[in-house]
Amino acid sequence: MRVWGLHNDRPELDLVEHGFVSIGWTAVGDLAAIGPDKEAMKARLASVYPAAKKGAIPVWAGVLLRFAFEMRVGDGVIYPHKPDSTLNFGRVDGGYRHEPGAPVHPNRRAVTWLHTGVPREAFSEGARWEVGSSVTLFAVRNHAHEFADFLEAA
Repeated sequence: MRVWGLHNDRPELDLVEHGFVSIGWTAVGDLAAIGPDKEAMKARLASVYPAAKKGAIPVWAGVLLRFAFEMRVGDGVIYPHKPDSTLNFGRVDGGYRHEPGAPVHPNRRAVTWLHTGVPREAFSEGARWEVGSSVTLFAVRNHAHEFADFLEAA
């Protein structure tokens, strides 16, 4: 099982209650229409976010490509909830979808939440640091086994 960490800056979406994960970059549109081409994704980002710093474009492209094309049904996902400093654990249950009518974050995936409101202290310090990444979506690598074991016990 691959484990992903996902940060979402829109708590009003209530990801746990509504059973999904989402990311921004709304102006990019439907990621499936661009396809898994990093150069095409970077070109699209540069065209719709012309004021973006040059170094941000490849990072953003990587996040969008991972979300739409690398994340798989059955993968684990960890969503740190900043307001109460807890972790939410789920399983990706759907492929990438674009919801053009969504007011924010139309790029989404269905998730079944297996453990919610888990205190961060339940995990090693290194694991807590890793999921504290500042990147929106990232593959958990160094402590994936610790989180995967927790998820599989669900």
